[in-house]
Amino acid sequence: MKPNTKAVLLLVSSWIVAAIVGGVLINWLFMQPSTRVISVWVQPSTVQYGENSPYSLSVVSPSVDHLSWTTGAAFKIVVGREAEKLSHRDWVFFSFHFPSARDSLNPSDYIHSSKVEWATDGVTFVEANGTRLFIPKELFVGK
Repeated sequence: MKPNTKAVLLLVSSWIVAAIVGGVLINWLFMQPSTRVISVWVQPSTVQYGENSPYSLSVVSPSVDHLSWTTGAAFKIVVGREAEKLSHRDWVFFSFHFPSARDSLNPSDYIHSSKVEWATDGVTFVEANGTRLFIPKELFVGK
């Protein structure tokens, strides 16, 4: 090989390695989970799940979808203790049915207008349009 060919191959190889490392770094950054809490509902004192009460239901904003480079429509709903600490929880992904763009209600206000019904057998998240998601207490309290 001529010296110039070696230099060109080295330069091209360096660019390929840099592109791969950059791609991995960008992918890692976009895959970081979101922990921005949109809304929290706390279990009322009239419903008890044992000594570990009270629990809370939180709606957390979606993370960036690295495949489409947009935010996903599926928000995370989590039920657990200590609303501010969202680690080590089982998430339920939930797609909201937001009003049309011509409505003045923004997504955050729409989520805040939802309701949560606490019962001895679990908790029900009720979206503003009436869509219901029931989470049995065994999923957040244990058996």
